[in-house]
Amino acid sequence: MIDSLFQRGAALLAAAALTLGQGGCAAAARTPLYLAIGDRDSYYGPASLEETYAALHDLYAGQGLTEEEIDRLLVLDVRGQTFFSSHGFSDQHAGGQAFAHDPDVMGWLFAHQRQQSR
Repeated sequence: MIDSLFQRGAALLAAAALTLGQGGCAAAARTPLYLAIGDRDSYYGPASLEETYAALHDLYAGQGLTEEEIDRLLVLDVRGQTFFSSHGFSDQHAGGQAFAHDPDVMGWLFAHQRQQSR
């Protein structure tokens, strides 16, 4: 299921978790990916997305992309409790949905247009 999202989507938001296997699909499709999590996520913690970010960054670098190109395709956003509290959440994992209400995050996502297949 997630493979097809990377192939169809213009850009994707992953809040809380994304495995490298799933992220590899994004690298192959070069689908812009916004990884978002709390610095004290009660379920995953930020390490899973930090590792996914690093692995995807390495995949892109291995494909010959420059840092600027990688930065346009891949974002890691780790937020502190203040962000979640401002959206009414005391638990960062439960508050992962707050990223979908953040104008900067949504602006980044909606700024991307799907590349047409040739």
